[in-house]
Amino acid sequence: MEMDMSFLNISMSPPPTKKRCLLLEQHPFGLPEPILYYLKKNSNPKLLLKLMQISKYFCFKDFPYMVVKDLKYENTKWFYCEPYYEVLDLSNLKKPLWITKGINCYTEDVSLVSSLLSKVIVCDITKLGLDDQIITLNEFKLLISSGNVKTFSFFHSHVEYENGEIVPIDEIMKLIPNVTEFRW
Repeated sequence: MEMDMSFLNISMSPPPTKKRCLLLEQHPFGLPEPILYYLKKNSNPKLLLKLMQISKYFCFKDFPYMVVKDLKYENTKWFYCEPYYEVLDLSNLKKPLWITKGINCYTEDVSLVSSLLSKVIVCDITKLGLDDQIITLNEFKLLISSGNVKTFSFFHSHVEYENGEIVPIDEIMKLIPNVTEFRW
């Protein structure tokens, strides 16, 4: 007497449905939609850029940041290079700034860079030049956060701790180990 054993080959996973197949095609990472949405909305800008490079799911119709190469302050105005220098009106800025090359600020308004940093989301600069500026240690760390600063000029300026005490130059040098040109 032979017994029919075909029922033992039954798969315990549900059969693929059309909806399920589309979900896998749309999201090659195999992550659920809410997780991908959370990543898109809450990733820091550098991670978001990497995600955009690997999947069009993370791309935006309009890039959420204003990318500028050089930013400089002259004659009471900020200018940015795109590809020629144009005036940058910080009060009417629609997107946070992503600075990729350098910042030069020569003015007697000691808090000017501090007001600029409230508009900056990423600072990937290789050149930093400040004249007559007083900035906090946290602001300085934001300016050099990329670790790419090679040219550093600081005239009549200083960095302060939160209590107002001036940060010694040797501590500042430890924060910018890749500098090849230093002027103080």
